[in-house]
Amino acid sequence: MPQSRLRLEFPNQGSPLTRWLALVVAAVGFAVAMTLGLVFFVFFLGLALVALGVVALRVWWLKRKLGISGGPMPNRPRPEADGSVIEGEYHVLDGESKSHHDRDQK
Repeated sequence: MPQSRLRLEFPNQGSPLTRWLALVVAAVGFAVAMTLGLVFFVFFLGLALVALGVVALRVWWLKRKLGISGGPMPNRPRPEADGSVIEGEYHVLDGESKSHHDRDQK
């Protein structure tokens, strides 16, 4: 079976100045294409990071609102579950007791 190889041959046309000019134009075009590619890559990477941040913030907000934590649940007994009583002192103010008394009488 014959083995075929891709062989590119460029004819030796034009002056050396034309060839050098074509090489410079190709190098500048390549540099512009790479720069634009990098700019678009950085733009879309930044856009993706902003979107990821918005989603992470939303998930955090929902977890916070629902009271879900990412870590293990702490072992805190509920006050009504262990039978403890919270004791304290209070003072009834005259103005408030009358208004509450009037409200309850209606």
